[in-house]
Amino acid sequence: MVWFQIIALPGILLLLLYNLWGGRRGHWWQPSRLAAAGIWGLAGLAVAKPAWTTRVAAAVGIGRGADLMLYLLSIAFLASCFYFYRRIIRLEASISTLVRHIALQDGLQRWADYERETHQEG
Repeated sequence: MVWFQIIALPGILLLLLYNLWGGRRGHWWQPSRLAAAGIWGLAGLAVAKPAWTTRVAAAVGIGRGADLMLYLLSIAFLASCFYFYRRIIRLEASISTLVRHIALQDGLQRWADYERETHQEG
């Protein structure tokens, strides 16, 4: 076992356990928690047995396991960038709709107050 494995495996194990039982934000069997736990488990497996990633890479036509991991990481990064970009766009649209609604309500209230004041004076 190399130094990287000695350092990384306990860290990955702690992250896996924290993901499953820590945080107090719901039950451990939620799909997002299980998916994250699966990813941490695969990361731990890739660190513990790097030859396995080379075998999987060769099976799908990629030369090295490290290249396979880099490709998967790149795809995951781009997918998350697009996901969060779309989410930000939707949030901005929701905020704009909410601000318009509040502005209209505020304008109507001010108009009603103005009308009441002018009728009381006149």
